[in-house]
Amino acid sequence: MHIVMNSPPASFEFATPPRRVLLAVVLSLAAHVLLVGGAVMEWGNPFSSPPAEEPVVVKAHLLPPPPPPPVPREVLPEPPIRPAPIHRPATPRPQARSAAPVLSSPPGDQPVASGDVLAGDTATGTGNAPVVASAAPQAPVAAPVPPKASPLPGRAHIEFDLLMEGKNFRAYVAQEWRMQDGRYSVSMAGRVLFFRVAFDSSGAVTGATLRPERYSDDRNGRVNAIDFASDPKNAQVSEASGNHKSVALAGPVADLMSLPYALALNPEMPVGTLLMMANKENVEQVRLVERRDEVLTTERFTVNTRFFDFRRAEGEGGVQVWLAPEQHWLPAKLRVAGRDGPVTFTATRYEFDAAQ
Repeated sequence: MHIVMNSPPASFEFATPPRRVLLAVVLSLAAHVLLVGGAVMEWGNPFSSPPAEEPVVVKAHLLPPPPPPPVPREVLPEPPIRPAPIHRPATPRPQARSAAPVLSSPPGDQPVASGDVLAGDTATGTGNAPVVASAAPQAPVAAPVPPKASPLPGRAHIEFDLLMEGKNFRAYVAQEWRMQDGRYSVSMAGRVLFFRVAFDSSGAVTGATLRPERYSDDRNGRVNAIDFASDPKNAQVSEASGNHKSVALAGPVADLMSLPYALALNPEMPVGTLLMMANKENVEQVRLVERRDEVLTTERFTVNTRFFDFRRAEGEGGVQVWLAPEQHWLPAKLRVAGRDGPVTFTATRYEFDAAQ
């Protein structure tokens, strides 16, 4: 079924707005124009580049450094006024004395204490020069020994401390020296409890040496005796055991007691000298290997000495002697290194007559 509607054609017409609406639109557009225009004028065109700035010119000038401050002048004190020197007449200079004076012997048989005789001025010296103390102790220096020998006294008494080093045994011994009319004798004896020793030597004084004729060694009654006078070429030895032997002599003879006094008569004995040395029941050759001046320091004293070192030609051992020139070249120490171990004799006291 078809329904046909017939209607008149539609038509459109625009109504004219009222005047008040038009006036409001115009005023609104004017206000926007004013606002947008003011903003553009205040901020400028955002798409345009900013105007170029003018360059700033900086001018610099180097100034010279300021001058250094003036150095203050040091004011020196005026030198003191010294008096004019006084001229005095020159005085003669005193002569210097020996650093180790030779001590004179005591009169007669008066005993001399070991401290008075042996403790000289070897450490500090004498003379006019001032003594300057040092911070640390210094080793003593031996004073020069005169080249010529001082004559031996006619009589001397010397006390010794005997030490057997191997057994640490000590004893007191005394030695007696005699020289008269071309003859000499020297003996040493001592006793400690049941131990007794005695040594004896006698002979002739010939020129600047001694010539032993008989030597004996007695230890607790066991006596060994050596005879040099019966045969000038051989020594006849009588041992404590009863045995007898003959030993050929290949040079000058000395024994334990006479050796220090033979050296006192010849203190310039050349190094290399050979001697036939008698000790106990032995007669062996020894050689002088060293001779020097030495300051000897012991438990009792310090004294200038001349040292002699004799060594056995075969094997070890020998005899060492220290002589005291200031005590008329008497022995100050004796050390024997034999088969029985070292034995040392150290002087502790001197008594002697005037030298002949």
